Amino acid sequence: ALQFFLICAYGIEWLLAYKKLYEPVGMMMHQINAHLSLLVSIFIVWNFIGVPAIGTCLMLNAAIVWMKLLSYALANQDYRLSSKKKDGETHHKATLAIIENLDQDDMGIDYPRNVTL
Repeated sequence: ALQFFLICAYGIEWLLAYKKLYEPVGMMMHQINAHLSLLVSIFIVWNFIGVPAIGTCLMLNAAIVWMKLLSYALANQDYRLSSKKKDGETHHKATLAIIENLDQDDMGIDYPRNVTL
């Protein structure tokens, strides 16, 4: 069930990347998607999983996916904001400057070309 929420996050980000969705609406959809992934897992464990060890594993996995979904949404929001032109030049290089040991090939990949499968 958690894979569905990952695919939804990619779809939302694709729509945002190609300006098919307004930024506030897309970020709200990202938040709803992430929180639903956690709530659906809680519902499944609460109502259908009788073995505590299995429930614990599912909730651990759900918590990790929830954090990853929020991180994905916020990181791509930063990329979207940094890719907008300000004073005639993009700020993409400044965003990547905080990342150490980045390959030269990856330095040229800017938003939205980084949203791929």
